[in-house]
Amino acid sequence: MNPVDDDQPGGYGSTTGEKGPQVRRDRYFDTLRAVALVRVVVYHMFPLPWLAMVFPSMGVMFALGGSLMATSMRRSTEQAITGRLRRLLPALWVMGVLLIPVMLVAGWQDRPQWPALLLWLVPIVEPPTAGWAEPVTGVLWYLVAYLWLVLLSPLLLRCYQRARLMTVGTPIAGLATLENAPPILGEALGSAATDVLTFMSCWVLGFAHRGGDLKRIHLGVLIPLAATLVGAGLAWEITHPGDDGV
Repeated sequence: MNPVDDDQPGGYGSTTGEKGPQVRRDRYFDTLRAVALVRVVVYHMFPLPWLAMVFPSMGVMFALGGSLMATSMRRSTEQAITGRLRRLLPALWVMGVLLIPVMLVAGWQDRPQWPALLLWLVPIVEPPTAGWAEPVTGVLWYLVAYLWLVLLSPLLLRCYQRARLMTVGTPIAGLATLENAPPILGEALGSAATDVLTFMSCWVLGFAHRGGDLKRIHLGVLIPLAATLVGAGLAWEITHPGDDGV
């Protein structure tokens, strides 16, 4: 599921509804999006862990989403949010209408109380599903995280315009705190918070891309910084293997 739109590149800024100048498509941007989508499909066909290390498609897709959101908010913040909700929620509702009866009939051992099914209308956390439906419902975490980031975008953009580095780094610090704190949020809310914080920095980097801030970083700074972050990520993966290994 890729609920981003095809807004043209442009800097972030005014949210008064003023239209920016028409510019050419960003071919690099389009290439990244295409490669990210292909990598997602390939990974689901051949779930090889090293694919995520070669090309982190989820981070790239959230960064692209943030970049497009910044452009949309330049014209109208309200329309940017409502437009994305119109693309996100009806698809979820159709899935719910089709899947919930099937899960009830086929067997839903840990079926929740009826009020919990309202999450299929407004997914502030992942809607409840049967375990056997995971191949179909596994995408719901992405929809929930994307929804939260869309709703938080006006606040995130204001924060970024005032304190760029802090806005990029705060979600990472928040994620580290959440991962090491007692599980007080509960499983569903804690999982949603983890997903949102994991990709919030990528989303904000999308703001940086759209505003041209990334282009202003000197290669002498960018290359060592990227190498350091990649090394730190690999070290974390090696020292914190999952159930399926590194």
